[in-house]
Amino acid sequence: MAESLGTVSIITVTQNNCEGLRATLQSIARLADARIEVIVVDGHSTDATDQVVEEYRSRITHFEQDHGEGIYAAMNQGAELATGEWLIFMNAGDCFANAEVLKHFWPADGVGVAFGRSVEPGGTPKSRYKTGNPIWLEMPFNHQAMFCRRSLFEQHPYDARLKIAGDFEFVLWAHRQGVKFQRLDLDVAIVEPGGVSDQHYFLRAADWYRVARRHHFWNLKMHFHYYKKLRWARWMDANHT
Repeated sequence: MAESLGTVSIITVTQNNCEGLRATLQSIARLADARIEVIVVDGHSTDATDQVVEEYRSRITHFEQDHGEGIYAAMNQGAELATGEWLIFMNAGDCFANAEVLKHFWPADGVGVAFGRSVEPGGTPKSRYKTGNPIWLEMPFNHQAMFCRRSLFEQHPYDARLKIAGDFEFVLWAHRQGVKFQRLDLDVAIVEPGGVSDQHYFLRAADWYRVARRHHFWNLKMHFHYYKKLRWARWMDANHT
């Protein structure tokens, strides 16, 4: 059974990506739902970001400069400003899949994390959730397609020490805590390619392996999987520069 929903807080982190920020804010402005607040955290951009913020000032609930401690710290900073029942992180350049996303976002009672699908701008699926895969295998969905309760995130914000796997670490933590997840039959996000996780294969694999070990997935299958993944990632970095 779906519950009555409060406000959804949309948190956008940006740095010197004024056109990406404009695209994100345009997609937010098209949402056919009034129960949102919009929080933008900027990394002291030197491009036309300020102009874009002024252009969409009526849509932005909070705008702040970040503290210069990295992307996950900036996301946490945005979450600290949020008052919504649910959080979703939509970084500059990422957009909602269509104007109806929030009209169809109705998670079941007791759900702490709800997630849908994400695609690249051309429509290629960004990640494919596979039922039955062990949770430690890889990030099972993009954070841009994930809604989490603010009360849950307050218990365990992103680990700002991580470069790539802060969202994966949060998902593993929530799973270990017994948080109820729900897979939604819903296209949520169009994700801009070329982020840090798409450019640094070894760093991503190493971060994923680190957080899998942190959450006590001590089994030979997990270690062997990441041994192979790290070798593959090193080859990818060496051959796709």
